[in-house]
Amino acid sequence: AQIGTPRYETLADAIAAAQDGETVKLLKDSSGDGIFVAPNRFADGLTVDLNGLTYTVSQNATGSNGTQTQAFHIEQNNKVRIENGTITSTADSGVKMLVQNYADLTLDGVTLDGSSLPGTNRYVLSNNSGAVTVKDSTILAKEGDFALDTCKFGSYAPPVVTLTGTTSVTGDLEVTGGKLGIGIDNAFFFNVLPR
Repeated sequence: AQIGTPRYETLADAIAAAQDGETVKLLKDSSGDGIFVAPNRFADGLTVDLNGLTYTVSQNATGSNGTQTQAFHIEQNNKVRIENGTITSTADSGVKMLVQNYADLTLDGVTLDGSSLPGTNRYVLSNNSGAVTVKDSTILAKEGDFALDTCKFGSYAPPVVTLTGTTSVTGDLEVTGGKLGIGIDNAFFFNVLPR
């Protein structure tokens, strides 16, 4: 991966080195560790440009202490944009949730492919806080899993999730707090589950 001119061995290394406001660009299809974004790192923003490529989490799932089962974990008080590519995981990676989000997150032209998450009742994109925009993207859950949720958690501000453009969602949607806005062209939705 690359930030400007400097190159890094892994996407995780590049994101760890990124400064507020920078863009990390993936340079080839890659596999590696889960990505953890700590609170308050990117107030102005981090852009992850997948560059039309695929990042596969194949080892070292990440997350909060005791729940290191995610491919990407994005904590509060960050602005993160992921664009132009695919995020997925392998079945033996320890990943049970593809993206756990508490931040202001934009997905633009991204495929979140949760088809390899093991077991059932897994979440591809789980939103516990933040303003989330999913634009011209694809969220894919296998049968029995949740494509995405909007779930108020603890004392966090409730999430507001907006799906726009040509976004395609395959799988259940769960609403347990916060708001879900759908403004998608030619889309079909099944099993929106309020609890």
